[in-house]
Amino acid sequence: MFVLKAIGRFFAKIGRWIRDTAWVQPLLIVGGIFAIIFSIPKIVEVVETMNEESNAAQTFFESKSISAQGDKEKLSEGSSLDNYFSILENKDGTYTSASAAFDAVKKELGLGNNEKRFFVVFVDKSNSCDSLYSGLNYLDHNWDNDEFKDLKGDFVFRTIYVDAIDKYDSSTKLFDDAYDRHNFETFATDLYSTKFAENKRYDEGASDHYDSLAASASGFAVGTVLFFDYEAEAYTGVTTYGLRSCFTSSDVAGSSDYERAQKLAEAWNEAQYSWFGEDHQS
Repeated sequence: MFVLKAIGRFFAKIGRWIRDTAWVQPLLIVGGIFAIIFSIPKIVEVVETMNEESNAAQTFFESKSISAQGDKEKLSEGSSLDNYFSILENKDGTYTSASAAFDAVKKELGLGNNEKRFFVVFVDKSNSCDSLYSGLNYLDHNWDNDEFKDLKGDFVFRTIYVDAIDKYDSSTKLFDDAYDRHNFETFATDLYSTKFAENKRYDEGASDHYDSLAASASGFAVGTVLFFDYEAEAYTGVTTYGLRSCFTSSDVAGSSDYERAQKLAEAWNEAQYSWFGEDHQS
């Protein structure tokens, strides 16, 4: 207690000296102004860093987005997304093999000849999908490390923004417009026939989820993920070339970036005894 009182008296004396010494006060004011000026760049740096971290997920997803914007007065017609949906729809059997379908997909999605495996992720601007982002980002940065050395091919993903707005008509959602132009009845059946769907369909609520997919554009909620592999043979009953599984961000949940990445890796390799494997026992 004596020490605290002594410290208090010391600072009180300094305060009285500053108050009673006329030349010190303007010096302190000028010094304070310069301190503020010199600290502004650091403050700006901190704010920019915070903004970058908060926007990291959107930056990550936007870098691989499939454009839904068509020409003026055509909404999404002729866009990469519209053309991609045409390939998935495969109306009148336009594509007669996985190879033919991949050649078309490669052009629309900007893929390389050896990038026949990839995720398609449904996102929007208002939801950063942090858990899904962290898992995908971890895979992206650690793909060639020992922990993922058994994964096939190169890491590839593309994103579809379900809330994309037409730049010529702000009242029109481009994803809905592109989706409604196609008939996805067969695609809906195929989604429900993938191995992951079969392994999950008898869980509470799972069947409702798969029934809603492809029935309408709204069925593809934010965080839905499709996995395609154009080198693998199709599962029995699946006629959409390349389609292997459909799941949501909740299916790849984990307590760390690594755990979420591992779940995504299981989907990529369709790990035998995981939910994504053909031999999974429920």
